[in-house]
Amino acid sequence: MQRIDRLRPRLVVLWWPTLILAGCCAVYGFFIGRQLDPSFEQLLYGSLEVALFLLWLLPTLSYAGTFADVYQDRLIIRRGLSGKKRTVLFVDVLEITGGAVRGVVLTVRDQENAVLKRYPKPKAIAAQLNALAK
Repeated sequence: MQRIDRLRPRLVVLWWPTLILAGCCAVYGFFIGRQLDPSFEQLLYGSLEVALFLLWLLPTLSYAGTFADVYQDRLIIRRGLSGKKRTVLFVDVLEITGGAVRGVVLTVRDQENAVLKRYPKPKAIAAQLNALAK
């Protein structure tokens, strides 16, 4: 059982979290070293921490845990903060279609369809998976 390829979503998914990180750093850099009211300082730094945790760290960890491993006899799709949501598709894939809007749709026997969204070149991925399935 040798892994053939690991597919990852587009890095563009992290555009907004990176912009939020830059904004929080700019706000922190603006207020550092200034004499501030202690209650305002606690509110400011606390809100920056919450914003960074919710709007930068969680999406980044979610991106790092999202991938699809292609093996000779199966496809393993992982999602979530640490890749814990796992979908295993064996050889019983009936149809693989790719499109720019829906992504790569895998029609599986006795399961609901698996969709790979936000992956680069979905038509090329669908063509490669079709070639491997044959």
